[in-house]
Amino acid sequence: MRVTEVQSARKDTGQNCSDCGEPVVAGQSYRSIKYYRGPRNVRHRTCRPFSESELTSNERLATVYRVKETIERWVDDVDESEFTLEAARTVMEDAAMEIDEVAEDYRTAGTNIEDGFGHPTEQSEQFESNADELEDWAGTLREALVDAAEFDNQDAVPPLSKEEWMDEIAIQMQDATDLCPLL
Repeated sequence: MRVTEVQSARKDTGQNCSDCGEPVVAGQSYRSIKYYRGPRNVRHRTCRPFSESELTSNERLATVYRVKETIERWVDDVDESEFTLEAARTVMEDAAMEIDEVAEDYRTAGTNIEDGFGHPTEQSEQFESNADELEDWAGTLREALVDAAEFDNQDAVPPLSKEEWMDEIAIQMQDATDLCPLL
């Protein structure tokens, strides 16, 4: 994959920005990524930069990156009125389920390699190891908020403000996210 940054386009690219949807025209600065034998993706430099999940062509890793990015984006963007412990737990459970699917995909790939060669190989063992690590991380994501208390049912003395409570939940979510084994 190749990443290109253009300070000022000499002509219209003929493509729309993958973030805002507006065309990239002459005179605008933009970034583009080009996968091997794949399409070119352009984005205005004023729009959101490409994320890690967009910069890899490995679907398994892209999913792992996307899960991590989804949790981080939810923590950063959720409105205070929508921030509940149940919503945070749902985000973490959904993330864990996606990671379980990736782990199963790694395990299947490792098994297929072993079946094809008739014996374990270095790559099949690495896939098995990745599957085990991802399953452990999925468990960590599920467990991250098990002991957290609802805002109205806190044990803290004095009780935390809504903002402080939200920060505590966000820190627990981020700590669990940071334990991703494949990054």
